[in-house]
Amino acid sequence: MRILVALIALFLTAAAPPEPATVRVRLVTSAGNIVVALDGRRAPKTVANFLAYVDDGRLENTQFYRSARRKGNPSQGFVQGGIGTDARRMLPSVPLESTAQTGLRHLDGTISMAHGPNPDGANCNFSIMVGPNPGLDARGPFKGFAAFGKVIQGMDEIGRAHV
Repeated sequence: MRILVALIALFLTAAAPPEPATVRVRLVTSAGNIVVALDGRRAPKTVANFLAYVDDGRLENTQFYRSARRKGNPSQGFVQGGIGTDARRMLPSVPLESTAQTGLRHLDGTISMAHGPNPDGANCNFSIMVGPNPGLDARGPFKGFAAFGKVIQGMDEIGRAHV
């Protein structure tokens, strides 16, 4: 099921010098609103990258275009959204902030940045976890993906996208 992300708007920014704190972003979707709290303290480059797409309007009219289910437990997995492969909407990739660097994990409700063809960089496509997905965390030589926040409102809407 595809759910259109009709609008992504900056909802609330709270910053405390010298480090950025939590940034809240509301995703207005065809299934309802989702609010994510982005961890600018532990994943500053990934949060800045995501906010560059939000602030520039590059995520307007995007979709949740993929729903992945875990083998053995199909009620868990993730939904993925963003601009897909639309090169006209892409900004330069940023260095991947892996879970080994940030200490963040792919738990239920975590938002994570995809890396595209460059496993050492992050782009604009993102996933929201439905249940824990520890296989996306860094371990050994596997760099994993860049977890950078969590859903604080709207997991029911994510569940509707994960069908």
